[in-house]
Amino acid sequence: MKNLILILAIITTITSCNEKKEVKPEVIIITEDKSVDIEINDKRISLELNPMQKQHQLEHMRDHLEAVQAIIALLAEDKYEI
Repeated sequence: MKNLILILAIITTITSCNEKKEVKPEVIIITEDKSVDIEINDKRISLELNPMQKQHQLEHMRDHLEAVQAIIALLAEDKYEI
């Protein structure tokens, strides 16, 4: 019974890895004023923040990105303790 379950798990994993999903690339255009326009498949929803709130949110997002990048860099160097 365990062998049957193991075989089914392996087959399921292999077939799910072979599924091809159609991915449409997003077109990103960086304008002269360094703003970014995304043309295709942009399903983001605006938070409709005022300029001060928007800047605050962007600062937090950038801080999070910096932290994640630092963690990934440490993991790549096998440094698991700070």
